[in-house]
Amino acid sequence: MAILDDPAGDTEDFRGVLALAKQRTGTCEHPSFIGVCEAWMPENWLDVVAQEGLALALKITGMEAARLLPSRRPAPNLELRRVEDQATARDLAMINAQAYGLPAEMFECICNLDLWTPDSYGYVGYTNGRGVTAAGAFPVDGTIYVALVATLPDEHGKGYAEAVMRRAVESGQQTMGTNRVTLHATEMGQPLYQAMGFEAGAKIALLASVTAEHSQAG
Repeated sequence: MAILDDPAGDTEDFRGVLALAKQRTGTCEHPSFIGVCEAWMPENWLDVVAQEGLALALKITGMEAARLLPSRRPAPNLELRRVEDQATARDLAMINAQAYGLPAEMFECICNLDLWTPDSYGYVGYTNGRGVTAAGAFPVDGTIYVALVATLPDEHGKGYAEAVMRRAVESGQQTMGTNRVTLHATEMGQPLYQAMGFEAGAKIALLASVTAEHSQAG
């Protein structure tokens, strides 16, 4: 995913931003998103995005917490396994694909241990041997950056996402030397994160290639 952090300005500037982003994502063999801060887009940004062969895939909000608030309820009964082999890495990837309703092919690139260096922590939560929830924590710019938080749609409302996320953050706190946590939240996840002590920041639009979407759907 390419996230561009320079203001786009007017319409033509925005076209230039998108052209640069498409050039960067075009060098990657895997499907990619382009992330642009909404505050820097022109008023007609949706029209420009469509003209450039892109479509809005998802909206996310940057959030941060100096430290997490205590849990509001008892931890659910989950077997939490750290991602240390390809089978667990695949479970984490496929849980995310199903949770966000995206093609499994988009997550094949993380069905391995490339992400999971010794200072990064991925966890999958299992019930009766079935992987149902996942989260990861990474050292990013002096913070514990949380990503890949997901729960299977038929397992929502059981506290699974909070439990697996807390385990990943706790592991990061032990080795990353900070309690500050950052993440990007979907609209669905934002209420949970606010209850955990996160404050909202910039809103980001994730754009995807219309051609890529159609080829994957077909």
